[in-house]
Amino acid sequence: EPTPEPSAQPSGSENNFDPIAMAGLETFYNAMNLKNLWEFDEWDFSKSSDGDYMKNPCISGKLGSWIGVGCNGDSMESLMSSHHLANIDSDGNVSPLLVSDEAFSGLAQISTLTTLDMSDNKIVGTLSNAINTLTHLETLTLNNNLFTGELPVDLSRMTSLTSLTVSYGNKFTGQLTSDWYCRMVHLDMKMNQFAGTIPANLATLCDDGSGAMGPTGSPLRYFNIYGNQINGNIPDDFFSAIPQITDLILSVNQLTGTLPSSVKLATNLEML
Repeated sequence: EPTPEPSAQPSGSENNFDPIAMAGLETFYNAMNLKNLWEFDEWDFSKSSDGDYMKNPCISGKLGSWIGVGCNGDSMESLMSSHHLANIDSDGNVSPLLVSDEAFSGLAQISTLTTLDMSDNKIVGTLSNAINTLTHLETLTLNNNLFTGELPVDLSRMTSLTSLTVSYGNKFTGQLTSDWYCRMVHLDMKMNQFAGTIPANLATLCDDGSGAMGPTGSPLRYFNIYGNQINGNIPDDFFSAIPQITDLILSVNQLTGTLPSSVKLATNLEML
């Protein structure tokens, strides 16, 4: 009888995952000490005698086979570790958690990672400057933690980032720079301690000379700074700089004056 041809290896087979990304994920795993959390028992970094990783976190397709991992084929697209990172004792108490530079540096090796959700984990301290090494990240969610201090000034290096959520529980401080308004689509910073004013001449500040904003202005659609310490007037040109805005929540701050006439330019506005 003729020898049957070997069947094609299915997408997501255990030898197709990028070994550099796998090493980065292992670095994150070790830096966060996840081996002590039962939820991560399925995260397996065992290697063959040749030193190759034997497992693939994306073997089961889009949702991955490892908790919190989201995939596109054999590429890891998201790490949704909401609730999962926190160390909870037998009485239900959650121990405060620190995220080290090494943990972020590990994730930076996963070049396909576009979404990172670390919400609801009681993370304490300041947000490490190492976060800016995740230059491929598009969505960052950190709400319901215990962060303090200012957002890293180098966060502007994360040029792919269009959605940032840092609301509730955190106590971030500092001022909002024009960069936040200029390139974000979704910006949720409610219930923190941000201060300062909304910058005037925003349209000019957002223009880097190359027409970066384009004919439709800033891409900002959702902007929530409820419950901070933003003060002063809303600049006259504010709405002309963000014409695509649909949801704008500015209440419980220290703003003064009236809405500028440019509000009529925000024709997509649904919530104010």
